[in-house]
Amino acid sequence: MYAHQEEMNNRYLNDRHRRMHDAWHSGQPVISDPPIVDYSTLPPYNGSVTYPTPPLHHSQWVDPHTGMDHQQAGQEGDQGCSSSASFEFGEFADMMTSIFGPPQPRYY
Repeated sequence: MYAHQEEMNNRYLNDRHRRMHDAWHSGQPVISDPPIVDYSTLPPYNGSVTYPTPPLHHSQWVDPHTGMDHQQAGQEGDQGCSSSASFEFGEFADMMTSIFGPPQPRYY
């Protein structure tokens, strides 16, 4: 148990020193011992802060920026792929639905 805690502390210190080193190389001011924040003096969180939602797309096989999938992009380029070797997302979705049921709302 103690070895595990020591490993976590060492990893934290390694990450901290790596961040400080990268900040020093990028020209940012480096504070080796930042002041301790007393969280009991901060106002309570009331939900007023909203973070932006990352732009997610329903399929990793379709590029949302160009509106074409990889097969169409490959056929427009030098190397075309035969239709027998192409990936059919509909069949894959049907197989996953038969195994796991219909899609559920995302957790994030």
